Amino acid sequence: MAGNFGGGEDGGSSGDGKPPNPLSGGGRLSFGGGNGSSPRLPTLARHASLTKKKVGVSFDLEETRECCDSEYIPVVRSGGWSDIGFRPSMEDTFVCCDDFMHDYGLKKLGPGPNAFYGVFDGHGGRHAAEFACSNLPRFISEDVDFPEEIERVVASAFLQTDTAFADACSADSALASGTTALAALIIGRSLVVANAGDCRAVLCRRGKAIEMSRDHKPACSVEKKRIEASGGYIYDGYLNGLLNVARAIGDWHMEGLKDRNGMGPLSAVPEVMQSKCS
Repeated sequence: MAGNFGGGEDGGSSGDGKPPNPLSGGGRLSFGGGNGSSPRLPTLARHASLTKKKVGVSFDLEETRECCDSEYIPVVRSGGWSDIGFRPSMEDTFVCCDDFMHDYGLKKLGPGPNAFYGVFDGHGGRHAAEFACSNLPRFISEDVDFPEEIERVVASAFLQTDTAFADACSADSALASGTTALAALIIGRSLVVANAGDCRAVLCRRGKAIEMSRDHKPACSVEKKRIEASGGYIYDGYLNGLLNVARAIGDWHMEGLKDRNGMGPLSAVPEVMQSKCS
């Protein structure tokens, strides 16, 4: 099972030392690797970018609440847990960084949190997951446009990590492996989730679960179209008969999946979603 962790956000804690009630108005974000199992949620809503919107005039309760919460500043807390399952060796890892700016020597901008969380679900070995865990946040922090252009910066960091790992594998073939990756940043009230593969992020808002990621499987119509346009094919649900994900970091040792221009059937480009913490 891949690493799982959750980062909570709330407006404060109670005076008796107990954690706040997640249904009282805060949100909770949880993450998990694609190989693990997670408890069923009573309600599951798709992120706005995944659903069709109805045109019409209606009373928007969420918008009204946001106006009332204009001074809301999230408070983040996190924890992590991983389980090797039935595998002979651990291939997954995660990172919880509640003070990203401080930990990477950046100047904090404004009030509110600046946190980074990541889950890396490795396959074919642990090296790609460990490499991505160590280098992805570094590439983000070193970009001069962070955090002003956060979506572009995060997407670029995924590709830089993938290219850097290719160089590492060229120097040492024993590193050959791959990993799916999901990263979440909370900067002030903005939540940004970038996903490449089948790790998952779920935002809990007032007791309602909201998908913040989408699995990138070869059989998915969007991924299948991209794969075939790149010269690849799907065999028995596997990309080129080799891999059961359509996006990942690494896997440079698998012939015909990637090229240095990032145009192969296997892509490291993440899908990015945003939400406002309220």
